[in-house]
Amino acid sequence: MAKDRFQYFERRLCEAGVARRHARRAATEIRSHHAQQVEAARAAGLAPEAARAEADARIGSDELLIERFASRPELRAFSSRRPLLAYSVLPMAVLVVAVVALFTMLATVPGALHLGLQSPTVLRSAIAIKVLTLWIGPVALSASCTLLAWRHRMALRWPLLTVILVCALGALVNLTATYDDSGPVPAGSLGLGLGFPPPPDQIERGVITLAIGLIPLALMALRWRRSRDTDAA
Repeated sequence: MAKDRFQYFERRLCEAGVARRHARRAATEIRSHHAQQVEAARAAGLAPEAARAEADARIGSDELLIERFASRPELRAFSSRRPLLAYSVLPMAVLVVAVVALFTMLATVPGALHLGLQSPTVLRSAIAIKVLTLWIGPVALSASCTLLAWRHRMALRWPLLTVILVCALGALVNLTATYDDSGPVPAGSLGLGLGFPPPPDQIERGVITLAIGLIPLALMALRWRRSRDTDAA
């Protein structure tokens, strides 16, 4: 195993589902063991090239090592063992919990502070929460899952599933905040809903967040292709 192949070995372990920290540790251990074997062969009088070849033979092939590490369940990443859960159920659950939690906080905290829903502060907060959860939230979740997939060398279909699901869910959720000061007493209201089919403005929001969420995925695919081309060269 040549020295410049240890990084490739670590990447192959990740692609096989081994958690990144375990893959890095395994590559370090194999590198150290390989160096010891080279030193032992050199001490026995072998030339440098022959010593490296002897060390490669003693350690075994990449495929054999990868199979040995990947077959150990305790080394596999959660996202590799349960990809459907990690890239679909959990991201959508995070988005729903964030929306409900922030909306609940918005609906309860003003009362404790003796602010009515007609308060401009409450309405501005509602707008900020809407932007945070329904615009930034799906994009942030998409980027996070794409990064997770890249780190664990997952197939592109998994982060793509996340992007589609969280952006579609974000398009179905609607948080409304109204403020009317035309009457003698200002009035305001808050609303949170989930409906299908979504109105045009929510569809537009879903399309925009989907387009933005696909950018990290496209970069991941590009980097992956370049790394594979480098390995092939």
